[in-house]
Amino acid sequence: MDLDPYDVKRVAEKMVGSLLSDVELFRKTYGNRPLLMIGDIKNRTSFGIDTAWIADSLRKMLVRSRIFRLADNTTRTQTVPQLLLFGSLVEMDERIGGTVGRHFKLSLFLKDLKTGEYVWSDEGEVRKERK
Repeated sequence: MDLDPYDVKRVAEKMVGSLLSDVELFRKTYGNRPLLMIGDIKNRTSFGIDTAWIADSLRKMLVRSRIFRLADNTTRTQTVPQLLLFGSLVEMDERIGGTVGRHFKLSLFLKDLKTGEYVWSDEGEVRKERK
C-alpha cells in the first residue's frame, strides 16, 4: 500500500484549484498578484517521502496561474511576502471487517504573515485498501 506520487499530485492540483477560486478575495485584500512564499510540507507518515516535490509542484501550478507572485525562500530579498503556504502529509490506518485501509491526507494552509491570520485551508485524501 505504497503512496503513489501521482495520487498526491492530483490531490494537490484540486487544492490549488480551490485556492485559486478565491482570487477576488485575495485581490481585494492584498492587491493585484500578492506575494506568496511556499513553506514546508511536513512528512508525518511512516514513509520516507520527500515532500519537497509536493512544494515544487504547488510552486509550478501557482506560477502558471499568474495570480500570485512567488517569493524565493532560498535567498534573502528586500521584499517581504504577504502570504505563506505550508502544510503536512499524514497517514491514518483503518480496519473495517477484513479490509485494511490506509489514508494519506494532504493539508494546506495559507497564512497572512502580517496579521498571523489563516486566510485559506483545504485538505484532500488518497485512500489505499487491501484485503
